[in-house]
Amino acid sequence: MPIKFLIADDHKVSRTRLAELLNGHAGWEVCAAVENGQEAVAKAIELRPDIIILDLAMPVMDGIRATREIGQALAEVPIVIYSFHGGKWLELEAKKAGARKVIAKPNVELLLNAIEDLISKEPRNILQETKPALGAIAADESNQPESIHAGAAEASTAGNAEIDHAIGHGAIADPPTPLE
Repeated sequence: MPIKFLIADDHKVSRTRLAELLNGHAGWEVCAAVENGQEAVAKAIELRPDIIILDLAMPVMDGIRATREIGQALAEVPIVIYSFHGGKWLELEAKKAGARKVIAKPNVELLLNAIEDLISKEPRNILQETKPALGAIAADESNQPESIHAGAAEASTAGNAEIDHAIGHGAIADPPTPLE
């Protein structure tokens, strides 16, 4: 069975290109791509994906709040925050909310590496009969959030065109230059 992804990003181009990238990977499948955190919570509960990728700044419900709500219902599902926003405040809020990884856009290569890392460390939740106890998750160091900040300053000024270019044209090894 393929590894199922749920994507939530309010920018249609980013959402579409990320879905194309993930669907193009052997054994990976995007089961839903939504535009806000509220939709992400509903689809996560309905579809029970293996990995969830959330933008931070979205209308209706942001990525941190969506992470908290999804974590209450599906504690075993790893959540990655993939956003232009960064800094210590995001790390702390993401950790408190339950995100496993924080990746700065448009670092697609880092996102893919983080996903591969999560896949190698996380038990698949497909057809699971029971959820692990919350205490066991909190005690396991492999479930603690990690941050990846390479390029965070540059990412904060990059636009959707750069993400579109990086994801759509396979320019993963060299992230696009920020707009001046």
